[in-house]
Amino acid sequence: MSGVAIYLAIATLLYKLDVVNLFPPCLWLTFFDFKCPGCGLTHAFLYLVKLDVQRAYEANGLIFIVVPAGILFLVRDYRMFLSRNKV
Repeated sequence: MSGVAIYLAIATLLYKLDVVNLFPPCLWLTFFDFKCPGCGLTHAFLYLVKLDVQRAYEANGLIFIVVPAGILFLVRDYRMFLSRNKV
């Protein structure tokens, strides 16, 4: 999981700096030629990183559910980790 997070952080940084795009294409769109509900989430996240809320919503409105849910899960898991591993 940490490796994926590090990869996404590096890919986001490189994309933001306009150096290179390391994000993989949507396999669903590639194979079946229509968008899945998750299509555009990566672009929406990148627009949020750039603080472009309008374009983030246009890319995929689910980003405003996915990001807060992800943050809540991370906080919950971190609290569980701390409670289990008290030093």
